[in-house]
Amino acid sequence: MSASADSSRERYAAVVKALLREPGVTQSNKKGFGSTALWTNGKIFALLSSKDEFVVKLSRPRVDVLVAAGEGKRFEPGPGRVMKEWFVVGTKGEEKWLALAKEAMKGCEFEMLSNHGQSLETISNRVRVVFQFRVVARAESALSIAMLDSLVFPYPPGQYR
Repeated sequence: MSASADSSRERYAAVVKALLREPGVTQSNKKGFGSTALWTNGKIFALLSSKDEFVVKLSRPRVDVLVAAGEGKRFEPGPGRVMKEWFVVGTKGEEKWLALAKEAMKGCEFEMLSNHGQSLETISNRVRVVFQFRVVARAESALSIAMLDSLVFPYPPGQYR
């Protein structure tokens, strides 16, 4: 084991310690890919790869910017398999691990809230309409309210894709 692998693991341990304090953040305890990954809302947002590289899930445009700036590279879990929304932080960006992990965590939270890629404006409009109907439906029944709520958020929390 090299000194750089040790320092990567120590740096990752510090990121894990800081982020496990955040509500909804957990660390995997499974074996194989992502065995030490950080999760939120059922999605991995940061991990230390088998090559001791710090990897975060960001939006594709954000990864494009970071790669163009020379901050790191796109993640390749296997030869020729490039993941365009996963970013490996290079040695130039080691001091940014925690900030990038927080950015990735927020991205996963936003993705869950965006209800399958719908804009926040669309969701906001749907919530406003449902709220207006809930006021009317209150006199009707709790079942009407539950049906209206299912139109806004059709899947239980943590099951958004």
